[in-house]
Amino acid sequence: MFIDLEYIEMSKQQKNIQMMCSMKDGDLFYCPSHKVLVQGNSEQIIIIKEDVYMKQEQGLGIEELAEVKIWLPRQDQLQEIYFKHLMKVNKFNYDELFKDENKWYGIFMTTICHEFPHFCKYELFQKYNLKFNTVEKYWLNFIVFKMYNEVWDKIKYIEIQTK
Repeated sequence: MFIDLEYIEMSKQQKNIQMMCSMKDGDLFYCPSHKVLVQGNSEQIIIIKEDVYMKQEQGLGIEELAEVKIWLPRQDQLQEIYFKHLMKVNKFNYDELFKDENKWYGIFMTTICHEFPHFCKYELFQKYNLKFNTVEKYWLNFIVFKMYNEVWDKIKYIEIQTK
């Protein structure tokens, strides 16, 4: 997963997505006060990136991370958020949905093969002239657009008027 300052800012500004973080093992966070990118688990954090923008400092513990952190969702986590949203909107029971392989497969394939590529090509690129350098940025924009009618304009999220 490629992390840059734009993805950190995109994630930070999307408060609704930030509230969905449940701090699971392997989650990625940016800790602004210490300027480090960390991977957290239930007992410790591991500093995983240090460069011009991010420096390592000793003594950073899980308590400090929990106070001030920006969750950086991975592609699989973004997809999970969207599929849970679809289930809620369509009133699907999570366990029952996976018992019906055809229904689950249909929802999955519709999203992955039609909605997501269509959104990237037509909504982001043609309407708003937006291009991104990572799949996570596209997925984050996709779910924010679908769930909150907003897109990232390279500085902030802007509300999109729907018909």
